[in-house]
Amino acid sequence: MLNSLKILCLIIATSLLSACDEPGPSTQVIGSVNKGIVVNGQVDVYEVAVDGVIGSEIKATGSTDEMGRFIMDVPLPEGVRLYVKLTANPQGTSKMLCDLPTCSGSSTDAQGNIIRHSVIMGQWLPLPDTFILSAFVSEVKVGESVNINILTHSVAQKYQEQAPDKAQLENEYLQLKQELNLNRLPNEIEPLSPTEDNVVDDANIQDNLLVLAALQTIEQADNITNKVANFVEHFQQNESVVTEHTSLSEITATAVSLAEPLITSTNIGVSEGVDMASLERELQSANIVAAKKENRLPMADLPISPPNL
Repeated sequence: MLNSLKILCLIIATSLLSACDEPGPSTQVIGSVNKGIVVNGQVDVYEVAVDGVIGSEIKATGSTDEMGRFIMDVPLPEGVRLYVKLTANPQGTSKMLCDLPTCSGSSTDAQGNIIRHSVIMGQWLPLPDTFILSAFVSEVKVGESVNINILTHSVAQKYQEQAPDKAQLENEYLQLKQELNLNRLPNEIEPLSPTEDNVVDDANIQDNLLVLAALQTIEQADNITNKVANFVEHFQQNESVVTEHTSLSEITATAVSLAEPLITSTNIGVSEGVDMASLERELQSANIVAAKKENRLPMADLPISPPNL
């Protein structure tokens, strides 16, 4: 009897130890970062508590590849809320593809000296140490892409004190989609990859151009970090990207001007699958519709056309 009891205790203890060794739930998170493409960027994942508070503990860390994408296993079950943040990595190897007429930023050398950089569209810029992009995920799901850009970042920064619930996040994204006349929600916009295996997606190109045009139209700043920060401030102050002074007609006109130089300088059309004439017609049509609603002249009827940025 005593031996049987000992054996039973041993079995129970072994079972408990085995349970402790088993890994907890884990969810594979995939996604992308785009402002333009960020290579070797550090992506940190935080859990959002039930009360909406962003946790202080980093649950997982990943890195973006040459297409600005990342993939990592997060030790959390499906369905939880996440806060995902991109920064420059500690090794100083993070870089960003300039997708605006000019980009500028700064980095720090081994001696602590600040090095300023100024590059043009299509060139690479060291990712500034102060640069941040972020996004909330209302319900993390396996296979669902987490796309981070200046629109998701603007919404995320608005809710830093208390994370949005699913309905709030969906409403914010839907509002941005409608006011900028996007084909997709902000968190569904993919990066424009300058690689040979890039799949040409006209709707995605249009959305990227409209987002870039909004950034270019709304805020001129001395470096890319300040440009994005000021864009976020504009969004928070106005509860909108499009305002009376930053109209959709102006944004769409800027998108037309950005189209050819962006695609040419960043090799987005390497597969020769981009129909520039069709793309520009779509954007010009959007400009005409926006101008009519705003009671303004469309870009084609302006005395001087917008500059070819």
